[in-house]
Amino acid sequence: MGVSFGVVTTGVLVTDLRGREIDHVVVPTAEHHDVPAAGRWLVDLIAQTRASARGPLRQVVAALPAHVRAGAEVFRPADPMKVFSGRDLRRTVEELVDAPVTFDSDANASLLQVLTEDASIRDAALFSVSSTLNFATCRDQELARGRTPAFGDIGSLSSGIDGRTLSGLLSTAGLAKFAREQGLDLERVEDLWLAPQDRRTRAETLEAFTTAVTTAVSIVAVTLDPETVCFVGRLRPLVDEVLPEVRRRLEQTLPAIPRITTVSQVLGLSVARGAVHACLAMTHNRLRDTLLKARSQGPRQERAAPAF
Repeated sequence: MGVSFGVVTTGVLVTDLRGREIDHVVVPTAEHHDVPAAGRWLVDLIAQTRASARGPLRQVVAALPAHVRAGAEVFRPADPMKVFSGRDLRRTVEELVDAPVTFDSDANASLLQVLTEDASIRDAALFSVSSTLNFATCRDQELARGRTPAFGDIGSLSSGIDGRTLSGLLSTAGLAKFAREQGLDLERVEDLWLAPQDRRTRAETLEAFTTAVTTAVSIVAVTLDPETVCFVGRLRPLVDEVLPEVRRRLEQTLPAIPRITTVSQVLGLSVARGAVHACLAMTHNRLRDTLLKARSQGPRQERAAPAF
């Protein structure tokens, strides 16, 4: 079971052990002010989605717009989800579904989905530019997770614009706030590319956004040396608009630049698919270990049905 628990949309996807989809649901995320209510709401969605599945639930991976340590502890989630900081939400969900539950970042889940769709990518970095700025990276298709919550917190670094952090310009809330400070009348951040705006003021906002994207890519290019840098999330259309200028600036400052691309996603479902890939890997590893253990214990135990 893969869960994408986002600020705007929540998606749940259930597959069999071969990865074949059984069912999925995508719904607006309900507003919750306490962990128990949110946990029950998520578990109800899980129960609804797996109603047509046969057999026990083996694993749940839930991806959030946050940093996650050790598969359980949530750090610095998007502002509307601050109440979920810590380990309580994961503990609540696991108790209610009676199955192993692992939490992860939406960026990690998105990168897993990208790697699944394009097996030629080996070393990559991914920026999720949505409710919050989140980051993931892999080496030889293996996700890097780091030792402390500081790993991947690229949003706390300077954007190069007026003392603003990268999160202050590469998240939906941060960019909308910056645009309003420049004088743009926005109801939502999508108005930057969907609605007519004052050309000069929009250009100033776009210049700051371009600088932030250039800074972010520069940081990972010189420290991680990825072959590919991907952008996903609600700000993706704006990234598409500024990418030619970003590439031009990087070519002037770096001896070589990675391939920079944007990846379209199905809201609420693409991240859930990435979470399912993590589920399958965990479950297959447990099954393999159980079979090897049974085999090593002799013919009698080998004939018994393994429990995993």
